[in-house]
Amino acid sequence: HDDPINVHGTYLKIQNYLSQKQVNVKFMHHESWGFEAFFVGDSIEFVDVASMMTIESAKITAVYRNDDQNITLTFDKDIDVASYQARTSGVVIENISWTPEVEIRRNYFSRVPTRGVLLSTRRRAVIEDNIFYRMQMAGIYVSGDAASWYESGKVTDLTIRNNTFIECGSPVIFFDPTNSQNNGFVHSNIKIENNTFKIASGQAVGGKSVDKLSFTNNTIIHSGAATADSYVSFNNSGLVTKS
Repeated sequence: HDDPINVHGTYLKIQNYLSQKQVNVKFMHHESWGFEAFFVGDSIEFVDVASMMTIESAKITAVYRNDDQNITLTFDKDIDVASYQARTSGVVIENISWTPEVEIRRNYFSRVPTRGVLLSTRRRAVIEDNIFYRMQMAGIYVSGDAASWYESGKVTDLTIRNNTFIECGSPVIFFDPTNSQNNGFVHSNIKIENNTFKIASGQAVGGKSVDKLSFTNNTIIHSGAATADSYVSFNNSGLVTKS
């Protein structure tokens, strides 16, 4: 079994610029293609692959499905094609009209070799009152991937509270976007509160590229001489508060 709960969108990568208002995009992963990814009237965002930062937004005015992997999209505005082409890692598009709100409550996660929950959505998300028992990877994994799986989404309103994590992989809660450049923070406005972490080794919370994250009133049960602060660690991040 893979991740029991897996919530994300799909980035499609721009392949050709047909005009200032029209591009060809492609499903990039061999296991995720062939579905209706866009509809007329949908709002989309252009995302720089290297930084995972939003360039600008637009609306879809026409969709033409060339085949199961390639789609032609027309927008309601001009884009600066030269500046997009100058982004050497490329540009992907996310359909932000279809990003969900999420509530995950009162579950028992166990007996899987992967994560308990993979989640990347910009809308309100709450994960509470769950037990994560010996996930071999992270209990909760927040990515945003424009390099491998092309699983889209940035987190902008995530609450993780009143959960129990028992000997999961490290970090137990892992923020792992695929940006190779640090031109801003991918994930923000995250509250991790009133959880219990039973840790044999590794970190409770970690990763990179987060901002406005609070780690409050959590209990860490661990062996050894490490301090509680050592179990929360981030790289290339903004405001992280612990209390």
